[in-house]
Amino acid sequence: YQLVTAVDLYGAFKTGERVDARPIGAGDCVRRAIARVQMDGIKSAMAEDLAPIQVAVGVEGGPGKMVYMVREYLNLHPDHACIKIDVRNCHNSFGRHAALLALADASPGCRSLLQAFYAEYRHASAVHHAGRDYNGLRSQSGAQQGDPRATAIAAYVMRQDLEWLQDQLKANGGTGFVVA
Repeated sequence: YQLVTAVDLYGAFKTGERVDARPIGAGDCVRRAIARVQMDGIKSAMAEDLAPIQVAVGVEGGPGKMVYMVREYLNLHPDHACIKIDVRNCHNSFGRHAALLALADASPGCRSLLQAFYAEYRHASAVHHAGRDYNGLRSQSGAQQGDPRATAIAAYVMRQDLEWLQDQLKANGGTGFVVA
């Protein structure tokens, strides 16, 4: 368990508008391969489970469809506004307890996400580099870098807040929609 769920720490150096160096925790490649197979098996059930608010995870060409949908909606309703909220690195920062609670509301077809997340993330992950443990340092939030389930789990974590936002929009006379 400790070996498979441990985080191997790498120093990522990113360039662009802002030069950024930060540690990236990558998980075991066998575990990631198993997670990929799991995600392939539940993609369509998950897309249905999270619709209509979430359209990017498990939906073929989802992000492109979302951009097109918002653009067309605003063309048809130029008096409406579009508010973009970007949760930076949300797949790395969600609370694991909140993720378990959110996944508990998943449909039966997606329940394997809850089972896998509980099995692999309920304990804090050991952090190491080149075989050295960092004085008991443990990772307790988000999923590991490269986990194919990370974005899907983040979508489940955000779903309740997005549904609330949609209800508030409707209750206050709004006719738009909320998508993520």
